[in-house]
Amino acid sequence: MSELLVGMVITPLISAFLLSLTAVSHRVPHTVMMRIRNTFSVLALTALVIQLLLLAPRVLSGEVVTYTLGGWTPFMGIALRLDALSFMVAAVSVVVSFLGMVYSFSYMEHIRGLGKYDAFYFLMVAGIMGVLLTRDIFNMYVFFEILSISVYILITTGEKKENYRASLKYLILGSVSSAFFLFAVGITYAITGSLNMDHIAQVMPAIMEEDPFPVYIIFSLILGSMGVKSGLVPLHFWLPDAHSMAPSPVSALLSGIVLKISIYGLLRLSFLFGDSFLASDSVLMIVGVVTVVVGSVLALVQKDLKRMLAYSSISQVGLIMTGLGIGTDLAVQGALFHVVNHALMKSGLFLCAGVIIHQSRSREISRISGVSPGMALCFVILSLGIVGVPPLNGFSSKLVILYGAVEAHYTSVAGVIVLASVLSCGYYFRVVQSVLTPRKWKRTYNPPVPWTMSFPVYFLTAVCVFLGVFPLLGLSVAELAILVGGG
Repeated sequence: MSELLVGMVITPLISAFLLSLTAVSHRVPHTVMMRIRNTFSVLALTALVIQLLLLAPRVLSGEVVTYTLGGWTPFMGIALRLDALSFMVAAVSVVVSFLGMVYSFSYMEHIRGLGKYDAFYFLMVAGIMGVLLTRDIFNMYVFFEILSISVYILITTGEKKENYRASLKYLILGSVSSAFFLFAVGITYAITGSLNMDHIAQVMPAIMEEDPFPVYIIFSLILGSMGVKSGLVPLHFWLPDAHSMAPSPVSALLSGIVLKISIYGLLRLSFLFGDSFLASDSVLMIVGVVTVVVGSVLALVQKDLKRMLAYSSISQVGLIMTGLGIGTDLAVQGALFHVVNHALMKSGLFLCAGVIIHQSRSREISRISGVSPGMALCFVILSLGIVGVPPLNGFSSKLVILYGAVEAHYTSVAGVIVLASVLSCGYYFRVVQSVLTPRKWKRTYNPPVPWTMSFPVYFLTAVCVFLGVFPLLGLSVAELAILVGGG
């Protein structure tokens, strides 16, 4: 059964290769080729879902599933691992990736005809799964590169000057991030003699006692690298352009999943320095608080719908980092639950924004009109979730982080979180006011929304409501992730 870990990485890689073959010249009619691509994409992602489901009972019972390629020892070979932490992020990543691809069937039809979009989309999924499963820090770097390069290409699929500019900015900052990560990998190998995370975690405490300086250099490089990738202030300035100019299904994956993969990378690598390393380091909490405030304030002044959502993502990433920086079990549990909640809510909001722009023919918030009642209702529900209104899922995870801050005697941090929620009311309710204005509903809703675009939005909205009504399901998985994922 543990061989399925290899399949979870190989499946999207092979799918990307096979879909790339459909981009070459052929005599197959366009409609037939599109059906082939759609069918194959659904089958490939379904196979990924099945592999996760088969491993779910073992992982959710507290077991850690491991596999080492080629029968080598973990110290020498390439090891893969699926525990509650990686399973939680992998599950939400696969769900959002599946829905994003279904959404792309109609939204990206004119671009998907070239065949390149599908290949890079699956290459991005392969990068995500590789980062989540690997136990080798150099392979984590490689999979991050696969993920980043795929994203660079996907951002340019709009084929406009703004898309290329946003992609170039992301490429430059991403290269700096990759350099930091590679330096951290090199120093780690030099002082530990290994790239395997389990071995590094065993020898790192002794190294810290002998000479902590190189360990703090490694952590600083990792924090800088993941800070760029996740959009932490002041390393955030690439994010609004990249997330707003990308096509809506790509924006949903970027804000909903890719940012969370960077947070996962930071958390997973932090465990190499000891379980209490985050709790003893207030830098991450301070950076998180600053990111929360800056993201909220900048989102408040945006006129473009997708840029507003992008800055909101910066603020929410800051909230997650704040929870991790507080470092107590309760705060970390809330942060991990918010990783899942924000992935679902923000992916739904970006997909919903794509429909709103499709119907309104405008990205400017004040000009939004003609939105269908179903999409308007979904945007309202998802917005209330982001703000933190009960009984939606965003409220539950925010409340746990707040309790964690108060429990650790960081009352000022708790106050900042509440203030950021109040600010989020301001910028989300501007959009809600536009989509719910009765005079803008009088005209016919044109053009109609294909079911492939509406279904992913409805599904994500329903899941957010479900997790809000039954928050203990998500919190229990987050608690298990803390217990067995710390390594």
